[in-house]
Amino acid sequence: MEKNFQDHFGKHAVEYSKSESHKSGSDLKQLMEELSLKGNETCIDMAAGTGFTAAELAKRAKLVYAIDATPEMLNQARKLAEENKLTNIKFILGRVENVPLTDRSADVITCRRAAHHFPDKIEFLKEARRLLKIGGKIGIVDMVRNEEDSEDVRNRFEILRDTSHVYAPKITEWKRYMSIAGFKNINVLETTERYSYERWLYPLKIGGPEDVQIRKFMSSMSDEFLRKGGFDPLEMTFDKKRMIATAQNW
Repeated sequence: MEKNFQDHFGKHAVEYSKSESHKSGSDLKQLMEELSLKGNETCIDMAAGTGFTAAELAKRAKLVYAIDATPEMLNQARKLAEENKLTNIKFILGRVENVPLTDRSADVITCRRAAHHFPDKIEFLKEARRLLKIGGKIGIVDMVRNEEDSEDVRNRFEILRDTSHVYAPKITEWKRYMSIAGFKNINVLETTERYSYERWLYPLKIGGPEDVQIRKFMSSMSDEFLRKGGFDPLEMTFDKKRMIATAQNW
């Protein structure tokens, strides 16, 4: 699985750095509002990718550590910081399950649009809790599957598009994971964003092997089955549900 995400994100780092959805999606603004930063915080952005979340944190906090396992993604994050003249971001190549920082290093930890790639969500959450100061806050934004999606349609779609995708839980599952990891005061907002098929497929291309495989899958399934995963086969659109979850370390 590690090779899959290294290959995918290494190959498409430049495209992700140009993604308007990642750069200015409403979930980023909502996350910042939920965190209510005061300006003196030390933050860790886990699986920072091309740096959009780390950059927003850096505008509002004292220090940000941007952690990512793919060098090409971190290179794009560095470029973004330089373009925005942000000098309070430190970049670390590493995995979210084993961050090379000491216990109680951070006031705030974020992870945006990445956790569906993590093989063990609870392990990630426990590592985040290790890093957080007592009273510190975690903020997670990620896709979630519908509570009624009993056949796991959403994850089957996402894996066809991106083999580094592991699993997008339901919100009820995320709440359970966070409780198991020891977080308190769990609060979850849910958003829905409509995507055209081509926009959902990005950074992959229409006509590519993934597109062919996905269309073959769709043609073999009933419309009712596809709609359970948030796909409208007539309009060729996806409803992508996300959660914005915050919790505290006590």
